[in-house]
Formats: sequence, C-alpha cells, structure tokens
Amino acid sequence: MPCAILTCLLLLLTACSQAKPPTDSPWQHEKISLAPQPPQVRNPLDPALLVNDPCRGLSPAQLLGLRIESPGRRHDTESLVSCVWVMYAAGTPAVTVYYVPGRQTGLSELYLLNSSGEYGHGYFEPTTIVGYPAVLNSSTDDRSAGICHLSVGLNDQFAFSVHTTNVTGGDPCQVADTVAAQVILTIQHSGR
Repeated sequence: MPCAILTCLLLLLTACSQAKPPTDSPWQHEKISLAPQPPQVRNPLDPALLVNDPCRGLSPAQLLGLRIESPGRRHDTESLVSCVWVMYAAGTPAVTVYYVPGRQTGLSELYLLNSSGEYGHGYFEPTTIVGYPAVLNSSTDDRSAGICHLSVGLNDQFAFSVHTTNVTGGDPCQVADTVAAQVILTIQHSGR
C-alpha cells in the first residue's frame, strides 16, 4: 500500500509540474490596441512661412501654372488661418490652404479620429506628397461633386490642409495633391 500512495503522489507532482498557467488569468497583461500612428516626417520643414501668411504658400509663378488667380484672399477664423484662391476656369472653383493654430499634433489627431470611426461615411486614405506623409480625409465623400480635403505633415507637430471645391472636369484630389506639392516646394525654397 505504501507503494500505491507513493505512485499517486508522483503522478500528482508530475501533473502539477507540467500544468500550464490558465490563459484567462486575471494577472496577465491585456494587449492595448492603440490607433495607428502616421508615418514620421523624415525631412521636417519649418512652417513659419505658412504660419506668418498662408497666402505666401504659393508663389505668383506657381499660381499661374496651376491656373489659379492671384493673389489669394486671407481668411482667418477663431479656429483656422487660411488663404483662399479662385481658379481661372469658371471663377467659382476654389482652393484653400489652411492650418489650425496651436495644434501641435501633426497628422496624429487625424489617425486618432479615423480609429474612432470619424471617417466611416467619408474617406481616410494615407498617401505621400513629394515625400511628406499626407492623408486624403473627410467625414463625407463629396469627391464626385468636385470637393476634396488633404492634410500634409510638414513635421511631426505641424500639418497644413488643402481643400478644393467646385472642381469640374477633373479629379479634385489631384488638384489638392498638386497644390500641396507646390506649397511644400515654396516652403523648401524659402528656407534657403
């Protein structure tokens, strides 16, 4: 009988030593799902030119090449600093370049809004503009009506946006892309 007890004890000890901790243990760390982050800006730019006057974001030569009337009209509100230009074609299509003063989040806030479902009925499409991270984004999809919204990170704390309206006969987002690329070139040349 003592052998039978010893065998039972050995079987019990062996079973315990091979036991794995339960996977539903309250002591295990939960994985926290964070919103995807925008790509880091590899060649940060100083946004001073836009901060001081967003209408200087496009040079007269660039405006002519884009078929946009010069000069732009500065339009600031409590929450935005912007410049609005009218395109030559019909006199009504407009391009607006703007930023939100005091916002130090670059594109991160847009990625957070996307993860919360803000763009569920619209669009959120990461892209790049001349090597800078950008996002086509809007809570409503009005691109077929000639409207597009694009945000571009100049550095990890500062982003500017291009909004096109009433673009006919073409892709409004292509217009926004082209304008954003020209603004970046202007800023790059202003720092030389």
